[in-house]
This record gives sequence, C-alpha cells and structure tokens, in this order.
Amino acid sequence: MVLEEEGKIFFSINKVPIGATIDTKVYVKSDGVRFTDGRTLKLEVKTSYVLHVEVGHAAKTLSALFVNSVPLAILKVGENKSNNFMYKATFDTTTVRLTQDSERDTLIICAHLEGVGALMIPLQTKYYSQQLSKKSRIGAPLGSIFVQYRSQTTKDGKKSYQIKKAVLLIVSSQVRDEKRSILNLELKRGYSIERQNLEIRNV
Repeated sequence: MVLEEEGKIFFSINKVPIGATIDTKVYVKSDGVRFTDGRTLKLEVKTSYVLHVEVGHAAKTLSALFVNSVPLAILKVGENKSNNFMYKATFDTTTVRLTQDSERDTLIICAHLEGVGALMIPLQTKYYSQQLSKKSRIGAPLGSIFVQYRSQTTKDGKKSYQIKKAVLLIVSSQVRDEKRSILNLELKRGYSIERQNLEIRNV
C-alpha cells in the first residue's frame, strides 16, 4: 500500500524599504531566447531584500534557508487562515557583481523542509547598480513562486517526493499568459529527483 499526500510552498521577494521608499516590489523582465530562461529577475547590488516563505500541508516546518549558499536567519511570522506556516528572512547583495548586458547570473534559493528535504530554486537574475535603479523597476512585478509537490510513503516506510506543479505568479494585468520555461526546479531527498520547468501566469 502506498500513502500519498501533497504539499505546497510559496516564495516571494521584496526590497527592504529605506526612508520614504514606496515601491518595494521586485520586477521580472522578458529576455526571449537570448539566455537559458525566457525571463530574468531584476535585483540591485548593495541592497537588502526580504524573502517570504509560506509552507503548507505535508511539510510545515522550514528548518533552514539559504540564498546563494549563504545561511539566513529565519523568523517565524505565524500561521495564516489556510493553516500555512509563514516565515521570513533577509538577504543582501553586497558581495555580488554587476551583471553585464550580455550576461545573466543566478540567484539560488534553497529551502530545507523538515521531513521532505532540500528544495532548490535557481533564478536567472540580472544585478543593476543603484544608479540605474529605475531600470531595475521596469517590467512585470514578481508575485510569488508557487511549488506543489506530491509525497509517497510505501508500506516499508520509504518516502519519495516529486514536483507536481511549479508556477511563477506575475502580478500584472498587462502581461499576457505565457508558457515559457523560466526556472528549473529540483526537489531532493535521495529517493527521487524530478525536474520541471515553470509556467508563467498572471494573478
């Protein structure tokens, strides 16, 4: 007998507000087929960001969180109406270099879920200087990255986890729905690994 259950996790990124800063959104630009992924996350160097994580269903405990292999201090915010656990952490871009127009970098988010394993999300990214911050705010605002996975437990107690759906949510009424590859996502535990491209959807 095989027992199945589903889990989900949301990620979102915002700038840490400074002074009278109003726009804390992070934006995504379209890169077509010039690079590996069709869209690119736009961040600024020497800037602090808040990473929000919402964990629900099968795994409710976020035990560790990393950005580009740097461990983050996790703050548990609480629980929402959907009984999902809410966490947040801050990271900064003080050690990254500016991205040239002909290049793209990668921001890697790694979330360790208790009883599940490590969820790794590589985001194609371009880093802008603060002097060019206006350019970093052109594009579609990033909503959240939604990941849904299915876990299986066999009668001998072995578990495996596979990604069922992974969707990048863009908050913009002006961006039409597309189905372009944007992120490659791995859910690792040692029993099974499944890779799946994300779809782009509006909310």
